[in-house]
Amino acid sequence: MTESVKSAKALGFLSVELLLSVAATIALVSVSWGSLSTEQVAQSVEVKGLRDKQQQVIKAVEGIRVSLATVEANQKNQADSAKQAQLERRRIEDKLDTITQRLLSN
Repeated sequence: MTESVKSAKALGFLSVELLLSVAATIALVSVSWGSLSTEQVAQSVEVKGLRDKQQQVIKAVEGIRVSLATVEANQKNQADSAKQAQLERRRIEDKLDTITQRLLSN
């Protein structure tokens, strides 16, 4: 009979120990889960910030590309204007040469 009492006490002790182990495990899993969740939220915020910065950089690069295209177009226009001015000067010089030759030949 004492063996059955000892067995009952041992079984009760094991049951309490098992319940405490399960409770401790649940508590640790809960803490770990909350910690992981907090880290995930923090990383999500950081990723969003990086994406926003990336979009700003993309917009800045597009603005630079537009500016470069504008500068290139202006340079081409200036080169065309310079060529046109050179042609006009040449035409005027030719006319002046013609007028000078006529005056000298008279």
